[in-house]
Amino acid sequence: MEDIDRNGFWGGCPVVSVDPEIMHGEPVFAGTRMPVEDAVEYYYYYRGEMGMSDEQAVGEILEQYQTIPSAESLRAVLSYESARQKQLQPS
Repeated sequence: MEDIDRNGFWGGCPVVSVDPEIMHGEPVFAGTRMPVEDAVEYYYYYRGEMGMSDEQAVGEILEQYQTIPSAESLRAVLSYESARQKQLQPS
């Protein structure tokens, strides 16, 4: 994933925390040490490579990474990532 203003971008997501004292400032799910970008990468891996449905991919991530607070938190991060990808696409 591109590193274009990732901290500024993720800092606007209410379920994400960016703190230089936690994971060297990498955006994480608030209250955890789970990097949001890892969750996003796993989601796309499960959807693309593994052929899972959206629900299956979200369920698998939540099962494997139980520090993610909720499905709603994961979906909020996925929504923010989708918006970021749209911003990065040329007009």
